[in-house]
Amino acid sequence: GRQVSNEASLETLRVGVSVEGSPAWIRITSDSETVFEEVAEPGYSRTFEARRVVGIEAGNAGAVSVEVNGQDAGPLGEPGEITDRSFTLKSAG
Repeated sequence: GRQVSNEASLETLRVGVSVEGSPAWIRITSDSETVFEEVAEPGYSRTFEARRVVGIEAGNAGAVSVEVNGQDAGPLGEPGEITDRSFTLKSAG
């Protein structure tokens, strides 16, 4: 039998993405569907929602800061680093 937790099915994953310091190419996927793909300028800030997973690819990871369901997850990586990270409800702690 399947175990279904009502809380888990109702909870929405919210991932805030902000760019600071220098422009960064980013691609955001929400449950495997690309929802944003372009160079974001410093000051860019947007929250993406998903049921299961938000993926973030960045071409300048040090400029991209992430917040998962209100928890600061810090920068994606080092300046100039190319990263591909996935965030789920579990990673929100």
